[in-house]
Amino acid sequence: MKEDIIKRFFLVKKNFQKFLNHELAKYDLKSSEAFFIQLLYKEGIKTQTELTLLANCNKSHTHRIILKLVEKNIIIVHEENPNHQMRNIKIELTNYGTEIAHYLEDKVLKKWENGLKNGLKQNEIEITKKVINQIFDNSSKIIANLKQ
Repeated sequence: MKEDIIKRFFLVKKNFQKFLNHELAKYDLKSSEAFFIQLLYKEGIKTQTELTLLANCNKSHTHRIILKLVEKNIIIVHEENPNHQMRNIKIELTNYGTEIAHYLEDKVLKKWENGLKNGLKQNEIEITKKVINQIFDNSSKIIANLKQ
């Protein structure tokens, strides 16, 4: 039976989302929220527009996630914008948000990565990284060509 690589990538992504949802249930967080927490943790203070570009998603999705994270006291928005346009307001993690980001980084993501590497030799891991990076580069080129 022929293996479908696209289906496999999709299933890995779905499994990762399920894993994150399970691991973050104690914080009442979903995988999409965790992604934005990690972006703010790694990138620092950003605007909604900047987060949208970094996440490569649409503005309304970013806005919905921001509102949920504000409600959960994970991020804070700085209302320095006189027009109160959410897309230009600076957003950063609260102390609680930083605590969650550390938990994600130090526990959850390491547990997932170690689980993925289970049963693989070091040379297989290195080859896999190269192949996945090349597939990512190829997919980015396909998308870049769409915009021309």
